[in-house]
Amino acid sequence: MKNKRNIAIISIAIVGVIVVGLGTFTRLSQNTVDNSQLVDESKEVNNTNAYQDNTKDEVAYEEDYEVVDAFNEDLYKVDMQGSVSVGVTFLNPIEEDDDYFNFDVALNTHSVDLDDYDLSQMTLLYVGDKVKITEDIQWTMVEGGGHHVSGMVKVPREQQGRKLDYKDKEYIRIEITNLDGIASREFEWKQDLF
Repeated sequence: MKNKRNIAIISIAIVGVIVVGLGTFTRLSQNTVDNSQLVDESKEVNNTNAYQDNTKDEVAYEEDYEVVDAFNEDLYKVDMQGSVSVGVTFLNPIEEDDDYFNFDVALNTHSVDLDDYDLSQMTLLYVGDKVKITEDIQWTMVEGGGHHVSGMVKVPREQQGRKLDYKDKEYIRIEITNLDGIASREFEWKQDLF
């Protein structure tokens, strides 16, 4: 009887070691990245050639997207209406781009498939009171899928033959329409942030 009890205790200990070992291995493998996931800091953040193949009617998947290192919480805005949380960062004050207005967009939910949304067709840009841009907007999906998606919205700065400057405008506002039944989500940055 004593032998059976010792065997049971040893069996339970072995199972415990295996469970702990597998849990540790799983956590380590989830935190490991390969070289393709690392950002080469020597590359330029706004590589215009990487986005030239996009048209306003398609969603692009960009594997070589680079993240801007500087984070300014004043440039990050969040809208949590409905079941989809949307975070938008206006990138131009961090890393100037003479050709595009750039916005980093993160979509998160636990109930909606976000892959079906094409933000190039759902986004408007207001540069001050007099300029509203609705065409040639590009959406580049960078990572994720399903319930967690991040990407970049790019809006050409050249409109009607002239290049727009946002620094002399009172505000710049991006509007995302009809995302998960929410008619309008607006993200606005005032001139004092520029």
